[in-house]
Order: sequence, then structure tokens, then C-alpha cells
Amino acid sequence: MQTRDGRDLPIADMTAENYVVEEKDKGFFHIKIQRKVHDKDRQEYFYRTRIQKFGVKEWGIVQKELLKTQETLFVLYDPTDYLAKKATEKRESKGDSAKQLDALRAELEELKKQIPAAKNPVGRPPANKTAEAETEEV
Repeated sequence: MQTRDGRDLPIADMTAENYVVEEKDKGFFHIKIQRKVHDKDRQEYFYRTRIQKFGVKEWGIVQKELLKTQETLFVLYDPTDYLAKKATEKRESKGDSAKQLDALRAELEELKKQIPAAKNPVGRPPANKTAEAETEEV
């Protein structure tokens, strides 16, 4: 895998300091999992290593299960800082849009005050004529 310095290292040699995280994967935990495997031919143990990505909720559940299987876990990337920063940006943008909405509502109210109230709004007959029209029909 490519490191931050541009070197190509095997997965087993990757550390949190030299691991590169793509922008699309910054919301996930990146975990290096080492499983101890026995080679029957040589009668030796060796480690089979893989990197797996977990969502935040999923990691809380899977972490306990992986520890039960006696696998060695190394956290290469923890997204909690990234997610916290993203949440504060989202809150700030909601606050900005709420302020803009309030400003637009205030401007609309000012415009309504500037328009003179019409005696006979378009599409509605005067109140007196409707009452007379109802009495004539009966």
C-alpha cells in the first residue's frame, strides 16, 4: 500500500502515522487485523494481515467480537475528530440558513406593510354584495 511519503509497503508494515486515508473513506474506522495462523507443513505460526473499514456504529459492536476471536487489532484511522468537525460545520450552516430565513421573513413583512390594503381584493366580491345576493336567491 502507498504511504504518505509515497513508499510502497506491505499491509503488515502499515502504521497509523504513514497510513493514507482517501477523502471518501474519512467517515469510517480503518482497522488492521492480524490473525495468527498455523502452517501445518512447516509447523510454524505466522500472521495473516488485512485492513478493514467499519462504520462508527458497526465498530462498537464488531470490536468486542473481534477481541473474543484473539485477533490483534490496530486502529489505523479514527474518524471521531473528522465527524465532530463535520457536525459543527453542519450546525453552523443550519444556523446561517435560519438567520437568512428570519431576515427574509422580516423583509416580507416590511413589503406587506408598504402595500396599501385594497378595499376590494381581486377575486373576492365585496362583503355587502354577497349578503344581498344570498337574500335575493331565497
